[in-house]
Parts: sequence; structure tokens; C-alpha cells
Amino acid sequence: MSYNLTEEQSYTLSLYAQLILDEACYKYNQERLKASIDKAIDNKDQQEFMNKSNEYQNLVSRNT
Repeated sequence: MSYNLTEEQSYTLSLYAQLILDEACYKYNQERLKASIDKAIDNKDQQEFMNKSNEYQNLVSRNT
């Protein structure tokens, strides 16, 4: 299927697609780190908790 898009329309769609992918990756990483933090708490693994908490803080701070 072929669409006749202007360069501006193509660029805009590309930006939207990138934003959607970026948000999906951010949410995935956020949930993965939260689960790892919870697991470290459950296992009473202070070192893993600190490592994953730092990763989580870095992730959040890059996206604010």
C-alpha cells in the first residue's frame, strides 16, 4: 500500500512513531525495574535493591 505523503507529513508521522516507541520502552523499563526492586526487597538483598533503585532513579530523572 502506498501513500502520497508530503515530506512534512512523513516527518510528522515518523516523530509520532518514535514518541510511541520511546514511551513503550520507558514504561517497559520502569515496570521491569519496579519488579526487580520488589524482588530484591522480598529476598532482603540490599545490594540488588540499591543497584536497581539507582537504575530506576536514573531512568526517571532522564525522563522528567
